[in-house]
Amino acid sequence: MREQLNTLDRDELVELLVQAAERDHGLARRLTLAMANAEPDVTCLHDAVRTTFIGPADLGYWPAIRYAEGATAVADALAELVRDGRAADAVPLIEEAIGLLVTAVGRADDSAGAMGDLMRRLLRMHAEACGAARPPVDPLALAGWLARFQLGGQDWFTVDIADYASALGPAGVEAYRRKVQVRWAAQPADFQVRHAREGLARLDRDVPALVEIVGGDLRYAAQYGRLARALWDIGAHAAAIDWAERGLKAHPEDPAGAGLRDFLVEAYLRRDGGSAAIRLRRDGLVAAPVLHSYTALRNAAQHAGRWEAERPAALAVLARRNPGDHVRALLAEDDVDGAWRAACAVPDLSGRVWDELARRRAPGHPADVVDVLRRRVDEVLGSTGREVYRDAVRRLVELREVSGRCGRTRDFATFVRELTERHRRRPAFLAELSRAGLAGSG
Repeated sequence: MREQLNTLDRDELVELLVQAAERDHGLARRLTLAMANAEPDVTCLHDAVRTTFIGPADLGYWPAIRYAEGATAVADALAELVRDGRAADAVPLIEEAIGLLVTAVGRADDSAGAMGDLMRRLLRMHAEACGAARPPVDPLALAGWLARFQLGGQDWFTVDIADYASALGPAGVEAYRRKVQVRWAAQPADFQVRHAREGLARLDRDVPALVEIVGGDLRYAAQYGRLARALWDIGAHAAAIDWAERGLKAHPEDPAGAGLRDFLVEAYLRRDGGSAAIRLRRDGLVAAPVLHSYTALRNAAQHAGRWEAERPAALAVLARRNPGDHVRALLAEDDVDGAWRAACAVPDLSGRVWDELARRRAPGHPADVVDVLRRRVDEVLGSTGREVYRDAVRRLVELREVSGRCGRTRDFATFVRELTERHRRRPAFLAELSRAGLAGSG
């Protein structure tokens, strides 16, 4: 084919390509992009944006992924234009690509997220290009574009006004603010309006406005947590700590998703070196005596260089109120001997704790764990089922190895014979024993 094509003149080749491109959207896109990369004028790149970002009518799951792959190549060319110092030329092209992509997303199955990722990349590129454009972009025109994108009806993507602050300048920011206020008066509950107002409040470092917008009615712990982080982001650290403390007082359980205690600990560590953070973590351990709370206290105290003084009391809390996590905490700190002593003092621990303890104890003290492993086999066989039997056999294989290392091979053989007799009506279990070479052990 290559040899035959070489016999055609240029006009014939061009006509063949045009005819093929009219039937094949993908080929048309590739040809347009190739011309854009070869041609310094932005006209070809503009054509590539339109050809690619309009996209086909059918944008199901796989077509949406292919759409994003093709459009990414055009986005690469737009990014190259910005890097080459032609940001002013790139801005309108990026804006058109974003507008077409919004329309495409509205009819697409983007459950893979490829088109959303592309949009977020284009928005970052747009903000960068607006800031780098020379001559500068018209701030009023930019404010209008941002308002149309943020408030124009699409509710999948948002812009952060702070990313555009330098390009907008005071006049552009005020123009954007007026458009947001008009929409807020008409649709005060709209999510995009609320996001836009929050962005302006952050830009202004307006604490009362953030309390109103982010905190809202402050009914839930998560609202306090989000407000505290927003205030911290704008540098209002004292106000952030104050609102987080109020939230924790109102919601001492600090439910999942709020993160009030975590926020305050980090803030306290930065503020006073850790005293308040350690007190808060102590209270958290008393309120929820679990390994997670113990670990959180340890991390805060280690940060402040005070863990050795805190550790005994923290362990005592777990020992009294959660013996299982007391053993786990000791194991987490590689205190296997201490964990073994603690477990032996409270033998009714969960099977999982004993499993972990036996695994860690066996290398240095195999004789100690023989009885534990035997007990666990019996406990497992309290249930039935093929997977139960396989689990029991895996444990028996481990027990055989441990018994051999401490000179109790005969005891192991006796134990297996007893198991075989007790469970002789479980043919599936006996089959698993035989498969592992344990039937008739000894």
